[in-house]
Amino acid sequence: TRGGTVLDVGCAKGAEIRELFDSRAYLGLDISPPLVELARVENPGFRFVRADATCLPFADRAFDFAICKSVLEHVPSEEIAVGIFRELARVGRRAIVVWHTPPIYDATELIVLHGYIPSPLYQNHYARTAFEFDDLRVDRRRIDEAFELW
Repeated sequence: TRGGTVLDVGCAKGAEIRELFDSRAYLGLDISPPLVELARVENPGFRFVRADATCLPFADRAFDFAICKSVLEHVPSEEIAVGIFRELARVGRRAIVVWHTPPIYDATELIVLHGYIPSPLYQNHYARTAFEFDDLRVDRRRIDEAFELW
């Protein structure tokens, strides 16, 4: 993102942003007021706003990059996830989504993966080495002309 403006959707407390982004080109966004306040305290000089990722308060193509990392595991439905994707694509000239866990949780925040894995995995242990690929089934379908769900 060097040289471009960045909207970080779901920035939480702004971890690692000082190492990754220029404060003049960065805007962090999160739905949680306490996390936005913590981000401001921990990252002086950076800008943060509170907003809903499914209805971003910015013009079309307002940013060079709209990024969303480690957010979708907190999203309760596919429809909301697609809404977030659409907004990222609308406000960013380029959209980058980093999704490290699926958005499926039980009450204890264990990943259940539609039962394809015999036992749940803890969120922080969701990694290639945590299970055998033979244990997974990949579902792939087109949502519309812009998005494909895996």
